[in-house]
Amino acid sequence: MFTIRNAKDTDFDNLVDSYYNLIRDCYPSIQRTDNHMAYYKNVIDWFEDETNSILIVEDKNGEYVGYTLLIVDDVGGVVDKYIKVECLYIVPDYRNSKATYRIMHHIYDLADNLNLDILCNANQDITPLLSKRFGFETVFTQLLTTRSSE
Repeated sequence: MFTIRNAKDTDFDNLVDSYYNLIRDCYPSIQRTDNHMAYYKNVIDWFEDETNSILIVEDKNGEYVGYTLLIVDDVGGVVDKYIKVECLYIVPDYRNSKATYRIMHHIYDLADNLNLDILCNANQDITPLLSKRFGFETVFTQLLTTRSSE
């Protein structure tokens, strides 16, 4: 059983740590900063930007499981508004649970209630789940190459 709720100031440290881990997991071969101040600044910006919605996932005991950052966007007015899942992170101990499904189901219901589409960047591991359970389709693929060490 998982609960989804809006983020509070008391979630700040968990969000910074999760964001740091998300960047480390998603960009393992790209040089990145380990200076946590950069991550703190980004999370502060999330809270201050009124177009953002930060949702927290908790287990039945109220323990932090993960988060998602949602943005309602219209690409400067050139497309209909949609919900962009900017990032979603589930702590490793819960990745084989239904936590990801639960938060995606919550986002899907939110989008349905607002009559909005959803755009979600996803790693290859979760793409089949999103396609099967929620009807997502692959629109484009991001490719990455890194500079070779000299």
